[in-house]
Amino acid sequence: MQKDLELKKSIYAAANIPEYWVLDLASKKIHVFRNPQGNDYLDYWVWEQGELASLAFPDLPVSLEKLF
Repeated sequence: MQKDLELKKSIYAAANIPEYWVLDLASKKIHVFRNPQGNDYLDYWVWEQGELASLAFPDLPVSLEKLF
């Protein structure tokens, strides 16, 4: 997972991908990165519960309880 949070994240940011999610199955968390700038993202959150909607599909929230 460290590769996803470091190497892949910087590749996606450099490609100007507006949003990048990393699912941590072991701890049942979602790492969300938004607003790419250079090789990194300006915004970062870790979600452990509730619902989360992507920028691409804001009307389709994902329930973390159902996901994990």
